[in-house]
Amino acid sequence: MAFNLHGIFALVRNRLLLLPLASLFASPVYAACDVTAWHFGMSPEEVSALTDCGPYRTLGRGDLETYAGVFEGKQANFQFDFDEGKLGRIGINLYEGRNARDAAKVYRSVHDSLSRTYGTVDTPGIVADTSSKAGASAFESAAYATMMQTGRARMAPFAGPADAQVYSTFVHHVVLKKDYYVVILYYERPATP
Repeated sequence: MAFNLHGIFALVRNRLLLLPLASLFASPVYAACDVTAWHFGMSPEEVSALTDCGPYRTLGRGDLETYAGVFEGKQANFQFDFDEGKLGRIGINLYEGRNARDAAKVYRSVHDSLSRTYGTVDTPGIVADTSSKAGASAFESAAYATMMQTGRARMAPFAGPADAQVYSTFVHHVVLKKDYYVVILYYERPATP
């Protein structure tokens, strides 16, 4: 499940082209396409059989993606990573672009969503109460600083669901001498002993 830098450039380019088209076809049926529509262990065929949540596109190594997934009531790019033909991870790409400030705001909104859903969220290197405007701004600044100093900011709820590891990353990549920022929320099958 490696991350391909050339893939980021293609995703950014394709996302900019596909999002306006995807929004034309938005309908209430997409509300059922949140992360709970899929489950770990599904085959690529089973994932793509959920046609209300498609269309799907095949990525490298047989992985899939759809721009019809839903997170927090909005359409989002979902990527499905398969290990030995079984769904092992769902990545929800919530921001891919060149604006670090916008990426930090999205990362903070993911923190707020995880807090509402699971309770306290572990945010190494970031200490800020996001309930106030000043606290939200401080969180965003600290997330950006952490990401730039360590290569990524990462957070995870202390008490997530029993059937998944949930975490989010905020990373920076340089592609063709241009800065890109990416925020992804992952749902990953827990490792078995």
